[in-house]
Amino acid sequence: MSFSEIPLKMIWSTTLIVFSSLLIIKNRIQLTGASSFIILTLFGSAAFEASYYSLSALLESSPTSLMLTDRLLQILVNFVSCYPLYFLLDKIDGLLFNENEWQHSSKAAHEAHHE
Repeated sequence: MSFSEIPLKMIWSTTLIVFSSLLIIKNRIQLTGASSFIILTLFGSAAFEASYYSLSALLESSPTSLMLTDRLLQILVNFVSCYPLYFLLDKIDGLLFNENEWQHSSKAAHEAHHE
């Protein structure tokens, strides 16, 4: 926060708007996997930029400038990098949370509880 000097009220309110919007959209879209991640990343990036600019105009005494090229570039970089990031996060998820180990440990705990 000190690097970007974004006021705390702006971070919290923008994050709340983006999270709420993404949650509503995620519950309505019937996609899974990389396609869902890409769509939600694209929408989340665009929603962040739009809500930050709008809230800045409403809440701040010296609002942020539009910087259209910079904002569009940030959305584009997020969109391009989210596809390889999905597979990296999926690999990490598979390494950390092996479903077979969870089932095995829960069966052992269940059997130990009933003995």
